[in-house]
Amino acid sequence: MRLRGTLNEAYGWKPQSPDSAPTGLVKRVRALLETPIAEFSAADIGFLLRQRIGVDLLLDRALDLLESDPLRETEYYPGDLLCAVCRIPPQHFTADETRGARVAAIANRGFAAAAAVNEFGQPFLSKQLSAEIESCTKQLNTLLKPTEKT
Repeated sequence: MRLRGTLNEAYGWKPQSPDSAPTGLVKRVRALLETPIAEFSAADIGFLLRQRIGVDLLLDRALDLLESDPLRETEYYPGDLLCAVCRIPPQHFTADETRGARVAAIANRGFAAAAAVNEFGQPFLSKQLSAEIESCTKQLNTLLKPTEKT
């Protein structure tokens, strides 16, 4: 899906000047709301998903990025984009079975890849990533499990 325009335009929100923002975070959000969606970097997508802004429009782009690299680092650490996706409320995955299955498959691959982070001398990060991704995977597998008819 080709996304045109800005998030403000997509949602019908009134633009607000980043210059009048009370904090750096709000300034960044306001600037991104006026940036064409097609110009978002992986870091922009991860940031907005962590703020729960534009999830329905940005989730598939995040998944495209994660399919080629489940532990893609956008700003903070390897796997931060996957962790941002895993923290999204589950209704975004369960409303669309294909999307949910896609997230689950990526999370499973990310869980396996998280062990490799330990090989680079970051055992704490590997442990944290593994725990978060495993939690996400279990939740998704439970939510996406077909219900048995009795």
